[in-house]
Amino acid sequence: MIRIELLEVHFDVVGDDEQQFVRLFEKYVNEWSRRQQAQRGRHAALEADRVVGDRHYGGDR
Repeated sequence: MIRIELLEVHFDVVGDDEQQFVRLFEKYVNEWSRRQQAQRGRHAALEADRVVGDRHYGGDR
């Protein structure tokens, strides 16, 4: 698996294209962020269920 720690991208846009780019970028980066947060929430809930499940069945983890 490849993990990218930092990625810089430079675009040269002017006028209305710049505003359109900003709108689209914000739209999609916000969607990505929302999905990442939802995934972290699901992972935390599953982890909590696993811990509760282990304790319920006598597990000591």
